[in-house]
Parts: sequence; C-alpha cells; structure tokens
Amino acid sequence: IVFGDWSSDVCSSDLGRRFTPEVLNVRVRGKDVHELLGTTVDEAIELFADLPGIASRLAPLSEAGLGYLRLGQSTATLSGGEAQRLKVASFLKPGAGKPALFLFDEPTTGLHPGDVDVLLAVFRRLLAAGHSVLAVEHNPAFLLACDWLLELGPGGGVDGGRVVFSGSVPLLLAGGA
Repeated sequence: IVFGDWSSDVCSSDLGRRFTPEVLNVRVRGKDVHELLGTTVDEAIELFADLPGIASRLAPLSEAGLGYLRLGQSTATLSGGEAQRLKVASFLKPGAGKPALFLFDEPTTGLHPGDVDVLLAVFRRLLAAGHSVLAVEHNPAFLLACDWLLELGPGGGVDGGRVVFSGSVPLLLAGGA
C-alpha cells in the first residue's frame, strides 16, 4: 500500500541515485558508482577479474554461496543464514587470523539441497584452514557429511540430555554406539 505521492521524494538532481551528478559522471569499467553498487558479487568478480586485489576479496563471498548479493545491498536485508555466511566468508581468505571455533544452530534450515552442498564446502574449507565447526543439525545429508556425531536423547526436554550415540557416520551405519 502506497500513501501519498512518492515521486516527490526522488531528488531531481540525482533521480534517486543518492550521488551528486559529479560523482555519477565518474565511470569505472563503463559503470557509475550507482551501477557498480547494483552489481552482484559474481558480476563484480568477472568485471574485475584482471584486478586480483578486488576479485580475491570478493571470491570468498561467492564461495560461500552469496554471489547473488549486490555490492551495495544493506546487511539489514539479509536473512539470518545469509548473515552467518557473510561472517564466515571473512574466514575463507588465506591467513584470516587464528583458528576459531564456529558454532551453528541448524545452519541448513531453509536451504535448497544445492545450497547445503555449498555450505558443506565452506565448512570443509574452514576445517582445512585449522578452524573447528560444531553444528546442531537434523538434516540427514548434512549429518552424513560430518566427521563426528553426538546424539543427545533419548527424547527432548526432561527426556533428553544423555549421550545416545557418539562416533563417526560409518560407526553409526554399522550400528555402533
């Protein structure tokens, strides 16, 4: 529902583009700043492929499955999962600090199966870089990819809290406990 005439809210000098005409006249790779901020991460990686300083900083975002985000997109518009992956992406760069422990609560909720694969690849990269990942999860595809499982139960609430299973997926599939 729109109340009032929104056309009066658009600045006549920049036509709602938030930059002065002088700034908008500057072009980089054929785009002004407004157009660049509307570019997706994946498009920007391609646009700046010959500039490794730019492309390499954007690559972790694409690797975390966020290549569709726009460069100028407000973080307030991100879902919880996107915000988590945005934070994790900063640790995908080589030499991104000391090893850290990442804790996730059902990180696959709402994800398409293909996106679960992307998330698992991100977690593998974190592990390869010396980080640790702990996730509370129920997604069978995710669980099958885990190095170690810890199941608490046998139920929830007052019926839970005891270790029902602890071990690797092969041990679980073999019926071990």
